[in-house]
Amino acid sequence: MSALSAQRYALGRALAMVRDRPLAFLLGVALAAIALALPLAIASLLWAARPALAQVRPAPEVSVFVSTRAAPLDVEALKGRLESLPGVSGVTLQPKDAALAQLIKRSGFVTTPAELGANPLPDVLIVRLQLPVSERSLDEVTTTVKGWPLVDSVRSDLGWYRKVQAIERLGITAIAVFGGLVVLLVTLILAGTVRLHAGTRADEVAVLNLVGATPRFIVRPYAYSAALTLALASLLALAAVFAAHAALRAPLGSLAALYGAPYTLPDPEPIHLLAVFSAALILGWVVGVVGARAAISGR
Repeated sequence: MSALSAQRYALGRALAMVRDRPLAFLLGVALAAIALALPLAIASLLWAARPALAQVRPAPEVSVFVSTRAAPLDVEALKGRLESLPGVSGVTLQPKDAALAQLIKRSGFVTTPAELGANPLPDVLIVRLQLPVSERSLDEVTTTVKGWPLVDSVRSDLGWYRKVQAIERLGITAIAVFGGLVVLLVTLILAGTVRLHAGTRADEVAVLNLVGATPRFIVRPYAYSAALTLALASLLALAAVFAAHAALRAPLGSLAALYGAPYTLPDPEPIHLLAVFSAALILGWVVGVVGARAAISGR
């Protein structure tokens, strides 16, 4: 038998399995689609929200408190030196006079900065670091600047940044665990379907063994059947993702408009749809082959 004939035979037997047990096939497709729909929808929404999340998450900052003895030229020189450090995206000066005026305004005192005499507040230089940044580089910048002349103290938001990093690691771990559980669930669903098909065709498998059919030839129809099951399930799951985007697009747009940031939830990109469909085909084929081999050899 030629390779093309073998493939045609395997595809025909896979379709026969579907025709013989349509309810079992549809149940497998529905269960796999339900298992895939939720993680795909969450991943799609997070991917689409990346630009908005990037704006919400501020870059780490280091506050440099300049000595009160520093002249305006010294402050400008210090600002330029900070801007030349690697990993620094920008430096903002908070003048001490403006800080004092704001403090008086908040305190409710009826006075002017000139009436208070010498300004006790220091100039503050806010150093913004580029993303991504490690805790080590943040520590290095803080330690380096502390030793500079005319720098009284340095304060970084390292504690806050560590909390953000911990939350991100927790989120990535949770997504990985959730995704692994989904893959395991889909694998068990497909393996059960394959074993059901193999169990109802024990006589056919025995005849194929008698005539000298190779294990690859025997398991190929089951691989096609499993791949078809998961391919259809992925299409249903992707349709659910589009439905979720359509349902959430108006509420998210209204919410973003309240904060003055117009936002339209985009649909998944074609390359991502193709990746999901291809991964489903490959996973279905692999589970079909392994499950069929295990079911046949277990007799």
